[in-house]
Parts: sequence; structure tokens; C-alpha cells
Amino acid sequence: MDKVTEMLTHIGSYVMGLPFVVLIISTGIFFSVRLLLPQVRKLGHGVAITLGYYDRPEHEGDISHFQALCAALSATVGVGNIAGVATAIHAGGPGALFWMWVSGFFGMTLKCAECTLAQKYRVIHKDGSVSGGPMYYIEKGLGPRFKWLACIFAFCCMVATFGGGNMVQSNSMTIAIVDHFAVQDRFLWRAVIGLFISFTIGLVIIGGIKRIGRVAGKLVPFMCATYVSGALIIIFFNYDRIPETFYLIFKHAFTPTSAVGGFAGATVLYTITWGVKRAVFSNEAGVGSAPIAHAAARTNEPVREGLVGLLEPFVDTIIVCTMTGFVIILTGSWQSGADSSILTKNAFETGLPVFGGIVVTMGLVLFAVSTAISWSYYGDRCALYLFGPGAVMPYRWIFVVALFVGAMTQINFVWGFSDITFGLMAFPNLIAIIALSDNVVALSRDYFSRRHERTK
Repeated sequence: MDKVTEMLTHIGSYVMGLPFVVLIISTGIFFSVRLLLPQVRKLGHGVAITLGYYDRPEHEGDISHFQALCAALSATVGVGNIAGVATAIHAGGPGALFWMWVSGFFGMTLKCAECTLAQKYRVIHKDGSVSGGPMYYIEKGLGPRFKWLACIFAFCCMVATFGGGNMVQSNSMTIAIVDHFAVQDRFLWRAVIGLFISFTIGLVIIGGIKRIGRVAGKLVPFMCATYVSGALIIIFFNYDRIPETFYLIFKHAFTPTSAVGGFAGATVLYTITWGVKRAVFSNEAGVGSAPIAHAAARTNEPVREGLVGLLEPFVDTIIVCTMTGFVIILTGSWQSGADSSILTKNAFETGLPVFGGIVVTMGLVLFAVSTAISWSYYGDRCALYLFGPGAVMPYRWIFVVALFVGAMTQINFVWGFSDITFGLMAFPNLIAIIALSDNVVALSRDYFSRRHERTK
């Protein structure tokens, strides 16, 4: 197993290495220029759409704008916001947080483009249910001769659901619970926790996107508020260290980070790479997963859902990841040598001695549950596209079993597998949205050339 893990880590470092980072950032800049910075100019309009001011029940779709955002956020706001940020700072130092911000800012326009295309080219089935995402806008937007590219994306996405969307989540949950309660027989408790996770999540995902949307609509606001509140309390009581924290972030974003305490040091290029790839793991901008959920939104205006999708990286990276990063840096925990969720847990316990560990453990569990639930939907839409309706239910049951496997597997193996599958599904999606960029621009211009009446 150790050799397999080492091989996966090595391959993952290439798949999500410098070329991946350059492609993601440059594509985000490309769309930011072509759409005239919608993440700045149209942020308020996106909030109004999400709050239901333009909802029309008669439009086709399975769920509301708010439920679509929550379903997508429940997939993006997950272990990446706790363990992923910690891993980025552990590897690249405080400057990694700056590059997470850069990735999040330009990722907002990537999400806008992806979700607009997902709405434009979605498929309404005979039973009224909806399917959409990169596989559909590749085949319908680029034409049938590119169906092979659509199939590559769908296959990579389906496989990826068992990595970052499944085993990473159950593994991180299990580690957090076992570590928090310091149990003796760790193998037994990991098995018990794995079975409980599989059973609980299975009850939700077998019900499909409507049940997922309802659960996410309740779970996401609560979990974000709880976690962010805990972080804000720590930041408030350490307000005198905020200037130093900003100094460290900006300084080490552009200069090498020297070895300090348990921190081994990092070059600028290493810092950029880790900051961007962990931001992408967290907010999924450019990966092509979230458009699958946004395609189910109840609207006849593709750009409207694109503007809702634009909010995802803002909430996920600019807000939630920043909270985690600030707590790790201003408490000085980044120098300890700890990694992943243990680093975040140590930082919260330092800043909030009585409740810090509980906040992180609860956050990990809730974030991971919500992520796994939504990623199961992404996978079953890909299974439907590749193999037809008969493949959906078997896929869901396999997904439930994989949750248990993830709880029992080595963490490095899980992360290595996840990095590879994330990177592989991003490439066909980025090719497609760049090729279809004229469509996104035309839809955007048409939408904003018209007057839109609020419904409430």
C-alpha cells in the first residue's frame, strides 16, 4: 500500500502541478476580461437572484436558485476548507492563502461561465427531471463529434466522486472524531464510524436531487455560520495580531518562506502551486462538478444561474477558507509542523481553548457529510449520461459502500487519488468552456440588455 500511495502522490503532483495552476488562473483571467469583471460588477445581482427575488415557479427545473447554490456549496464547502487550507499553509507557508484568494477571485468568473453553459445546454427528461453539466455542453455545444470528450469528462468525474467527493470526506470525518475523543481501539471505532456515515448519507442520496436540495438548504447555512462564528471569535480576541498576519501573507506570497519551528520552508513557486491547487480542491472552479447541480435550478435564464454560481468561490474561498487560514496563521500554529485537519484543530484549540476542538470536529463532520451528499448526485448524473437510467441506483449503492472504504483507508492514499481525478476531469471542462466562450459572452450581453422584473 505504501508504494501505491507514493506512486499516486507522485502522479498527482504532475496532474495538479504548475501547468494545471497556469491553466486554471489564465482561464479565470480570460473570462474576467471577456465578461468585464462580473465578480465585481454583478455580485449584488447574484445575491438578489439567490434570495429569490427573480424566482418563477413556472420555469423548468427541479430546485430553486437558493437550493441549487446550497447543493453546490454543500459539495464545495467541505474538508478542503479545513484540511485543504491547512495542507496548503503547511506546504507553502502563509503566502499560500494569498494565492488561494487569487484563485477564488478569478474562479468566480469560471463558475459563472460553467453554470451559464450548464443551464443553456441542459436536458429535460420525460419525467420532468433535469440533467446537465460539462458532458452535455460539450456534446451539444461543441457538437456530436466531440462526444468522446464529453465521455472522458463524465468518466473522470464519476471516478472523482469516489475520491475528493467520497473517501476524502469519510476519511477526514473519521480521523477528526477518533482524534477528538482519543479512543483506544482506533480500527474498531473507524469501522463503526464508517458504517454510521455510510448509513446516514445513504438515506439522503437514495432520494435524489430534490431530497439533497432540501437537506443542503438547511445544513449549509447552519454549518457555515457555526464554523465562521468560531473563527471570528478567535480573530476578535487576537485582533492585535491581524496586521502581522496580513504582513506574513503578503510577504510570503512573493518571497520564499524560511524554515521556522516545525515549518520546513517553501519557495515562491511551491507556495503558488499549493495555494492554487488547494483552492481549486475547495471551490472546484473550473473542475466542472458544480454546474451539474446548477443545471437543475428552476429558471429559463442561463445567465441568472451563472451569477448564482459566481457566489460559490466567494463564500467558499474568500470567506470560509480565509477564516481557517487566519486562525492558523495568527495563532502561530503554522510553524508547528502539524498538517491537514490536525493543524486546524490545534489552531482552534490554541485560540479557543474550551470549544475550539469541538468547532473543528463539528465543522469537519458537517462539511464532509454535505460534500459527500452532493458529490453523489454529480456521480449519478455522469453514470446516467454514460450508461443510462439503469446505472443510477447501482452507482448510489456503490457510493455508499465507498464511504466505508474511505473511513478505513490511509489518508495519503485518499488525497493522492483525489488530486489525480480532480485534475483529469478539469482539463476537458476547461477546453470546452474556452471553446464556448463566445456563447457565454453572447448570453451575458443579451441578458443584461433586457429589463428584469422582480417577483417579490
